[in-house]
Amino acid sequence: MRTSLFYAVTAFGFLCSVTSVLHPTPLFAKGVTGAVAMHGEAALPPDYACFPKADPKAKSSEALKLAEIGGLDSLNFFITLGTTPYAAREWMYDSLMRRRPDEPFSLYPLIAGVERMTEDRKTVIFKINDRARFKNGKKITADDLIFTFNLLKDKGRFNYRGYYKAVLAVEKLDNLRVKFSLSGENRELSLILALMPVLSAEDTPVEDFDKPSLTPPEGAGAYRVKKLDAGRSIVLERDPNYWAEDLPVNCGRFNFDEVRISMFKNERAAFEAFRAGEIDLFREGDLNRLKSGYDFPGAKAGKVELYKIFSGRPAGMYGFALNTRRSPLNDPALREAMFKAFDYDGVSSRYFYGAYDQLRGYFDYSPLSSFEALRLPPTEEDVDTLYDPEAARSDRREIRRAAFAALKKKGYDFKNGALMTPKGEPIILEVLLTDTKEERTALAFADDMRDLGIKINVRLADGAAYEKRKSEYDYDIVTHRWYNSLSPGTEQINYWGCAGKETPGTRNYPGVCSPEIDKAIEDLLAAREYEALTASARKLDVLLAEGRYVIPLGLSPYSVIAGRDGLTNVTHDTTLLYKSDE
Repeated sequence: MRTSLFYAVTAFGFLCSVTSVLHPTPLFAKGVTGAVAMHGEAALPPDYACFPKADPKAKSSEALKLAEIGGLDSLNFFITLGTTPYAAREWMYDSLMRRRPDEPFSLYPLIAGVERMTEDRKTVIFKINDRARFKNGKKITADDLIFTFNLLKDKGRFNYRGYYKAVLAVEKLDNLRVKFSLSGENRELSLILALMPVLSAEDTPVEDFDKPSLTPPEGAGAYRVKKLDAGRSIVLERDPNYWAEDLPVNCGRFNFDEVRISMFKNERAAFEAFRAGEIDLFREGDLNRLKSGYDFPGAKAGKVELYKIFSGRPAGMYGFALNTRRSPLNDPALREAMFKAFDYDGVSSRYFYGAYDQLRGYFDYSPLSSFEALRLPPTEEDVDTLYDPEAARSDRREIRRAAFAALKKKGYDFKNGALMTPKGEPIILEVLLTDTKEERTALAFADDMRDLGIKINVRLADGAAYEKRKSEYDYDIVTHRWYNSLSPGTEQINYWGCAGKETPGTRNYPGVCSPEIDKAIEDLLAAREYEALTASARKLDVLLAEGRYVIPLGLSPYSVIAGRDGLTNVTHDTTLLYKSDE
């Protein structure tokens, strides 16, 4: 949820500013880009001047006003503790290389580029641009890169610690070049390293780095903090001395003198701020509001534009994560019964005009889906399929009878309207939420579970308390959305790897720990061709779906973005550079 409004920005490539294309001294020899792709070659030629969908003549504007859900008690984006303004990291910190959104996973030089990478991916050498500077004007060197690697490996978020421990050795070749030696088992790791920020070895406190702080670590980036109101808002200002403004990867970016990010308790409050003109962009995820909520004066006057966009990326997963660290949710038979007892079609019909189909897997609406029918976006006819409540009730009764019969065989019993575990204990669970928008779906889920004899309490927590409990896995059931790309890789360890079952701060909210799933992720990371990656992703999809770790809700394959008139400019469709033959 914290990221949803931020993606409203990046969906349009609004990180813009350059009004003319300059041509700085190249980082590498003629004909060498320093770019790298997960599979095959990076698409752009060595002499590219701009990403194809970037506008080199983008006009500068005074300010962009954004919203985020949650709290703000830290500006250290690289550790587990603390609640940061998610969007601000993109504006404040550059990484070694930058991802091009139109390619599944290709990176182009920013702070550095790839000078050499062996075919087996066991060696990668990064060359730092000799013009690269921190915000304080000091030069970025190999020592800073090595310092950052070691710091994040020791004190960074789980994903940094998990990824970087697979690096065998780090060697300074000279003041601008660093060599990383890898095992080669994870072919994505060289690209993961390329997404590393670089922090100043001289100006970054080490001892308390893993503690929340409102003083941001010294790094490189286009924006710096102008004003901070802890817990409420942050204002960033464009750095007039930003060294990388004229690089091709930044062509058409950073188009605002200021970026103002306000924090809100929930999405409803953020929308009210959008209505009032206090926010410029809003990612609309509520169909009821979409149909009836845009009748405010600004919208009627044509000052708000709405866009429906199909990204081409997998839908990912969104649903109720069942915490298998706790009994009785560690019982696959109970999870299967809960999955079968939940009538999501009814929820979609009652609350969402029947527009959302329940997700079946973790890569729906993409070639990576294990469900053949879901490898393309649904047609309008699919979306408009009518829901027959009478037939559904009849079918659901039969499904619940079958689910209870299966539980009976596992030692469960039904007494006085309550489902009893094999130990003779009633099942009472809690769904933890922070967004009121999800409350009615959770209450409908609780009603369906009551028919199975399971008591579900729904609890709303404020943003900070919710994030803390979620990070520490202190819940029975929690909602979450996992984002996937056309090039899934190392993040799947953070999502579903065994290591995340007990380690706080991962995205493994259900507590998945399966040797088969770990092996599927290993195969995914070892894939040399996109066809092998596709096969591994589909295998992972099947294992996760069959494990019933998450009871899926519905997602549209489309994004609806609301923006202030004149701010949005959608002129391109997103296309898949890797297409299946099916």
